[in-house]
Amino acid sequence: MNLESPIDLGPRTSSPESRWAWRFSTCHHLNAQRLGGKGAQLARLFALGLPVPDGLCVPIHAMEEFAQHNGLDLDRALGSGDAAAWAQMAEQIRAGEFPSHAISELALAYEGLGAGAVAVRSSACDEDGLSLSFAGQYSSFMYVQGVP
Repeated sequence: MNLESPIDLGPRTSSPESRWAWRFSTCHHLNAQRLGGKGAQLARLFALGLPVPDGLCVPIHAMEEFAQHNGLDLDRALGSGDAAAWAQMAEQIRAGEFPSHAISELALAYEGLGAGAVAVRSSACDEDGLSLSFAGQYSSFMYVQGVP
């Protein structure tokens, strides 16, 4: 297995830096600031041959693109420190739409995993550190199957 070359997800107009889905086998070289802590570590463990099933990482920039596509100002809401602003932003995120190219890329990547049941876990670039651990604070969904 060549761990340095990305999986072929078909024709694309975007560069590898802007892709919406990275297979564990192709993103072990990316860090937590790009993939989130959980994603980066799972990719590294997979690359080392440890018993981690293959999976996908949706990189941090995807959320930024999603927010831009939906006209959301995440920085303002998060920087406000206001729980009501956060709740409103969460509702806007849930109501948002994915860019069509993102849906296609994610669906193709999911099919590349065999299109079976998967776990969908959130990961943040700053969820764990030397003095803090936020593991389990974000959402996890088990046995997700299919593309909505």
